Amino acid sequence: MLGSGNQICDRLNIPFLADYERIYCAQDLDLGGLTIYQTLKKSLPQCQWLAPPEWEPHRDKFRLPPKDAPQLAKAIQLARTLSLTQEADVMNQTRAFLEQEAFLPEL
Repeated sequence: MLGSGNQICDRLNIPFLADYERIYCAQDLDLGGLTIYQTLKKSLPQCQWLAPPEWEPHRDKFRLPPKDAPQLAKAIQLARTLSLTQEADVMNQTRAFLEQEAFLPEL
């Protein structure tokens, strides 16, 4: 199911999504995407973060600068709260965010 922004979190989607045994979530790796994942996970515990097994080969895809240092710090902390340690570490190391579109093949 594709959505723009936090549309996926709309309460009308929850009954539909609740029927799934697993829901793989591929949000942007930034404060907004992590917040969306946290919101979904609270309502739908079957949500699982979808990510490559190792982030090192993808460090160059972290190109989106945070608007300020507090935004980056909040994203890193939220990633740690969600047990996304690798994601928190790579955001801290690159000082940047990743948009999910970075994984689309270049045309």
